[in-house]
Amino acid sequence: MFRRIFALLKVAKLKNRLRLYFTCFLVMLILLTTLPIILIGKQQRIKDAQDQLDKIMNVQQVFIDDWFEENLADIRSIVQLPTIKNKDLENMQVIFQEFKQNYSKFGSIVYANADGMTEVSDSGFKKTDLTERQYFHEAKKGNTYISEVLIGMKTKEPIIIVSAPVYDYEENFQGLIFGSIHLETIQNIMMQFQDETSETYLIDRNGELITESRQGEIGEKINS
Repeated sequence: MFRRIFALLKVAKLKNRLRLYFTCFLVMLILLTTLPIILIGKQQRIKDAQDQLDKIMNVQQVFIDDWFEENLADIRSIVQLPTIKNKDLENMQVIFQEFKQNYSKFGSIVYANADGMTEVSDSGFKKTDLTERQYFHEAKKGNTYISEVLIGMKTKEPIIIVSAPVYDYEENFQGLIFGSIHLETIQNIMMQFQDETSETYLIDRNGELITESRQGEIGEKINS
C-alpha cells in the first residue's frame, strides 16, 4: 500500500519516506484524538436540541390542555345556574345567547333533555336525537366530556364538543349542556405556534389530524 503511495507521490528518498510516515502518523493521531470529541459534541448538540424541543412541546401541550379546560369550566358554570337547574326552557335560550356573545369561541350552545333530545339552543333549532353520541352517554354517567372531532348534525362541519351533565336541586339527572367548537377556532389558536421552520398540530386518539398542517390534510391519519 505504502509503495503505491510513494510511487504516486514520487517519494524515493528514505528521508522523505520517513517524513511522510511521520506526517501520516500525526494525521492519524489527530483524527483519533479529535473524532471522538467531534462525535460527542454532535451528540450533545442533538440532545440539547431535543431537550429544548421537549420543553417547547410541553409548554404548548399545557397551553392547549388549559384552553380546553377553560372551555369546559365555562360550560360547567352554565349548568349551575338556577334557570338551568329549574329547567326553565323559556329563559334558557336568552342565557345561551348572552353566553355566546361573551364567549364567541363556541359555535353553538345547546341543552338536551334526559332522553337525549335537544330542546334549547342559542339559535333555536328543531329537536335532534343525541342518544348515539358519546357525550350523552358520558353525561348520563355524570361526567364532563371533551369529544374527538365530530361532524355536526346541523352544520355538517367538523367540530369538537365540550359538555357537562345537568342536575336539578335534588340531584336528578336532567340532561346535558354542550358547546360546539369549530376546528377553525382551534386552528387560529394553533397558528401562534407556527413559523417558517416549524409547526405545531393536533391529532386525535387515532392519529388523525384535527388542525391544518404541512404533514397532511385534516382527517388524514399520519405517523407522528
